[in-house]
Amino acid sequence: MAAKKSGSGQPAIYFLHGEATFLAEEMLSELRGSLWSLPEEANQNFFRYYLKETSWTEIIENLRTGELFPASKKLILVILPAEKEEKIEKDEKNGTSKGRDYLTPSEEKLISAYVAAPAPETILIIYYPGRINRNSRIYRLFHSFGPSQVEEREFNLLRRKHLEHWVLNRLARQGKRISAEALSCLLEATGADLQLLATELDKLCVYTGSRKQVELEDVAALCSAVRSHREYELTQALEQGARKRAFRLLTRLLEEKSEEYVVGILGQFCRELLLAKEWLDEGKDEAEVFRALRPQIQPFFNSFGEKREAFVRTAYSLTEADLVSALSKLHSIDQAIKMGTSFPQIIIEEFLSWYFERRERRRVNSIF
Repeated sequence: MAAKKSGSGQPAIYFLHGEATFLAEEMLSELRGSLWSLPEEANQNFFRYYLKETSWTEIIENLRTGELFPASKKLILVILPAEKEEKIEKDEKNGTSKGRDYLTPSEEKLISAYVAAPAPETILIIYYPGRINRNSRIYRLFHSFGPSQVEEREFNLLRRKHLEHWVLNRLARQGKRISAEALSCLLEATGADLQLLATELDKLCVYTGSRKQVELEDVAALCSAVRSHREYELTQALEQGARKRAFRLLTRLLEEKSEEYVVGILGQFCRELLLAKEWLDEGKDEAEVFRALRPQIQPFFNSFGEKREAFVRTAYSLTEADLVSALSKLHSIDQAIKMGTSFPQIIIEEFLSWYFERRERRRVNSIF
């Protein structure tokens, strides 16, 4: 027997799983909005169960006759506990290494009977917030049902173009577009964190008002996750040997931050290069070194390879003596600023000039 529809066009039963929990929660929110126009009505008719706390027998009984009787539009969410969490609890209780499989054979029969004849006007959602074990009894059971009985959805983490499309589509629903460089800046700062991205996009929509296009300046000015991006832009310019861009970025950064703060950024940059040189000299893999020191740059970024190459090339372009001297100079600059020097920006610019001269000198020497 095929499962009946819920009465509102949606399937009677959903089986959701995947690591992109924000997408699953977003789908749940859209579903609630389609069922009820008033938040109060949605709250009254939405029930959330945690399998860790409530048995399948109790859940099915409530679906049939319990707190959900008489039947009306209801949304029932059953959240499966993480497998590791279940395993730990089982270990502590029984001293065994086998975790709970979410249901017993008798519970499996109970669920199968419900799937065959679901409660009227009720939508049941079974949700595993993570990468599920496809050999587990719960997965094999719900996966075995046909699409007319259970609609299965997997929410994978978004990468590369899929992540960009998600941002573009979310903005399009608000009648907005975003420039390519603004999108790149935003994604480099937030990574694949959809919750953070959604928050920043909502703020950008409000900030830009009636303007349709989101620009790089909007992202840099408004998004808290991107405020440090200007700092990263400066270190990126230093890695790429882009002298003119580095001086422009320094001026812009000094408009927002104190001179001591900027000296701290430069000091951290030099310390990271010194550490990279030590690791590379020890024979560590270049990819491993880059991943450890630039964790915010993810492999799915379009420019990942170029950024990794620029960082490693910079580490090789300066000697250990250069970097020790750089840290000494920055310490002296920091002390001068704290003593109240009249020209803090000038002495920081002098340091940048020294840095680029050392890089260029090393590059010329390596050629000859």
